[in-house]
Amino acid sequence: MIELRDRFKKFEGLRCKLYYDENGDLTGGVGHNFTANGIPPRIMNKYPNANWVFREIPLQICEELLDIDIENTFYDLSKIFDLEKLGCKNKFCLYNEIDIQTALFPREIIYVLVDMMFNMGMNRLLGFKNMIAAVDKNDWQEMALEIVDSDYWRKGEKKRMELEAKGIEGAYNRAQENVDLVMELVD
Repeated sequence: MIELRDRFKKFEGLRCKLYYDENGDLTGGVGHNFTANGIPPRIMNKYPNANWVFREIPLQICEELLDIDIENTFYDLSKIFDLEKLGCKNKFCLYNEIDIQTALFPREIIYVLVDMMFNMGMNRLLGFKNMIAAVDKNDWQEMALEIVDSDYWRKGEKKRMELEAKGIEGAYNRAQENVDLVMELVD
């Protein structure tokens, strides 16, 4: 699970302050969308005396928000795929009970699905009907092709090229990195 947390930090960044993302949503931590998701009750209950009208977010809360977001992402994925395939031991997919080692899907596939769900949300991911069908058939090559043939991939490539044109080093296409991970499973 550490690798998964590191992937989120790479793609989303760790910002222990509130900011507005490219969609105008109030965001903080590791891509936690406060506009859509608010402050999770578990955080509110654990830190009842915290000043929630803040600009800075303590690192510990950023880390806990990430764990909760990962749990919620696995929970959402469990509405599409069987719990056993994802490594969830129960329907709540609690962070400390997710065991990718016992999952029926390869770790790489879980990472890509979790990243796509986290990044796009349920409605947009459900638009990848052919990719979901490919995943259900364990057809990783078709899964990768469906990602490449999508607005998700094209938007990532456009952003990467814009950053490179500005001379920003380390520009990447998040979707392409996910495709590369899937393709590690293809002979």
